[in-house]
Amino acid sequence: MREVFFDLGWLQQVVKGSAIWLMMLAMNPDGGAATRTASLTQHDLSLDIGYAVNGSVRLYFSTYDGSHTWARYQTGVGWSGELRPSSSASTTYRSDYDIYSTVDGLLYGYGSITVNLPSTDSDGDLLPDFLDRSRSGSASLSGSATEYLIGEGTSIYNLSGSLSRSAGSRTGSYLVGSSGGAQSYGNFTIAGSSGTLTYDTQAKTIAIQVSTFDGSETVSGQTTYTILDQNRIRVNGFAAPSSAGDTRQVNTFELTRQGNRYVGRASVADGNIPTPWVDYNLYHIKVVDGNDSDGDGIPDLSDTSTATSPTITVQPLGGSHLGGAAISLSVTATGAPVPAYQWSKDGGQLTDSQRIAGSRASTLVISGARRADGGNYSVRVSNSAGAVDSTTATIRVRVPQICDPPVRGAGGDIVLRFGDRDGEALVSAQASLFALQWSTNLVDWQDLLTSPTASGGKLEVSDTGVAVTSRRFYRVLER
Repeated sequence: MREVFFDLGWLQQVVKGSAIWLMMLAMNPDGGAATRTASLTQHDLSLDIGYAVNGSVRLYFSTYDGSHTWARYQTGVGWSGELRPSSSASTTYRSDYDIYSTVDGLLYGYGSITVNLPSTDSDGDLLPDFLDRSRSGSASLSGSATEYLIGEGTSIYNLSGSLSRSAGSRTGSYLVGSSGGAQSYGNFTIAGSSGTLTYDTQAKTIAIQVSTFDGSETVSGQTTYTILDQNRIRVNGFAAPSSAGDTRQVNTFELTRQGNRYVGRASVADGNIPTPWVDYNLYHIKVVDGNDSDGDGIPDLSDTSTATSPTITVQPLGGSHLGGAAISLSVTATGAPVPAYQWSKDGGQLTDSQRIAGSRASTLVISGARRADGGNYSVRVSNSAGAVDSTTATIRVRVPQICDPPVRGAGGDIVLRFGDRDGEALVSAQASLFALQWSTNLVDWQDLLTSPTASGGKLEVSDTGVAVTSRRFYRVLER
């Protein structure tokens, strides 16, 4: 059996765009004192490898899928060339490949490789040196290959070799041998981008301008971030268009502080959009922030010492509202950064809906008030420095009643039924909300002492002892 092996050196036909997705938040338009600038570098955790040459044989690599069949291929695009880690924190990398003969122009086999890349991280920023463009990547690798040739079957080989890349260079060289005696050499490429990050300490927004390592594309855009504590921030997900016309969806990620730098791992929905499968979607992020306004050793990006906890200056007011009208509750608060709001009713958090707006704003509005909207309302006001709860505002909703025509019962009593005009069901516990009165002349009114009970969503009461020939008028008053 003839063994073939790979050369990590083919320059891909496919433009990955994997190094250019990172774009966040709009800058403070007036360049106010709340803005700061830091540096940002993003590295793709996948290596870009091309086809391997071994005499008249080439191996074309593509994103690993674990199927042990032909490698993924997209007409008009080709193979993705991705050697990807098994997870964002792993140094075990995998790729699938197709075996092509330049003599007869046919594909005659396929395989997959598993390579253990070095984990050396000289500067402790959670990015291995072999992926860090600022550092040299000289190290050894080991692994295995499983290969199938048509007409010959499956073979498994052990791999060993070395990687070498100069500091500051995107490309490096390698030498790899297998237990079958084959040797290959070539190049590998790392992808990424670098630029500046401008953030607003009050509005908690970030603006980023980055360019790919090869200078072919730029990305700039916007999102928001949250300070979790002085050592961690969370960057919210966002859509990231690039100068090439592509847009990638970046998922929410966290950065952890190490002195004046912040590092973390991020992912996108798909890093190489031309291919129909997900690839090149794992990244390492590093921000270096030299800003320390109060000199406490914590960069301003995650420093909460200048923040002030919220103070409520105007409390929400309760009151009585007519059914069908709008209920509006407002609070006024101060604090830095600008506080966030969360309204609650009877202890349960509210969310926006068809009738509720502003559940997370300073003003809560409930349209088309119903009796069930009555209750105890409060709002929690919070920012990175603390939180405060408002006083309770009690809301009462009074709904006009509709009375059914009175019906005389078999025993001479008169049965009365009434309910909310908006059709909302009443229950017996709500009987105390109403006063039932009767009159013979529509001038002098007396209370009906019998308590109503619920029946079919309405309240029902009997007026007993009424003479057959007597005439009475009835009315319902809400207390």
